[in-house]
Amino acid sequence: RVATRVFLLSPADTQVVAGESAGRKADGFFNQS
Repeated sequence: RVATRVFLLSPADTQVVAGESAGRKADGFFNQS
């Protein structure tokens, strides 16, 4: 979803999205990467 696009655009933004969507394990996985 948007989280994936944000990750591709800017890793820093992904951390913010992951914080909002703590329920998404995918966000945490990308954040660690």
